[in-house]
Amino acid sequence: MSQQWNIEFRSSYTRKRTTAQVSAGRDCVLGSDSGNEVVLEGQDVQPQHARIAIAENRPAIQPIDKASVSLNGQPISAVTHLSDGDWLGLGATLFQVRFLEDDLSEPTVPTTKGSTPFAGAHEQPPSPPERDTLIIGRLPTCDLAIASPLVSREHARLLCDPSGVTLEDLRSTNGTFINGSG
Repeated sequence: MSQQWNIEFRSSYTRKRTTAQVSAGRDCVLGSDSGNEVVLEGQDVQPQHARIAIAENRPAIQPIDKASVSLNGQPISAVTHLSDGDWLGLGATLFQVRFLEDDLSEPTVPTTKGSTPFAGAHEQPPSPPERDTLIIGRLPTCDLAIASPLVSREHARLLCDPSGVTLEDLRSTNGTFINGSG
């Protein structure tokens, strides 16, 4: 049985959506080159940046030639499974990964009756994060590591509490902005 996945990559910067059909037994190259199966543009996205394929009945990604790839803020260097809603970093550009139905209209987590094919899929909403503070920066020890020369080592702090979310600049070189306001 041939397994096919419709996957959307949504740029966090431009909000542009790029979709790909990934089938078992065939990998797709992601990158900025117009000849790729999946063309993704952004800062530091290499012409051939990563491969996406079906591994163990789930979509998985693998960097090409030591390209900078992260998944949910963690650098990866080998085949790594994707889940619906993951944040994929190619260079300094983030893309949200969404699994789509055949008509490519609404994101879903595909399931087979009686089973859940993904470790990341939840029948109930995921539990809230254990920590209420996240550090964003270039250091690999940050909670959300972003490999970009424009990002300071420890750039900003996200504080989450019952009243909402606050973003605090940590005296970064280039500043921290929300919708263009610093």
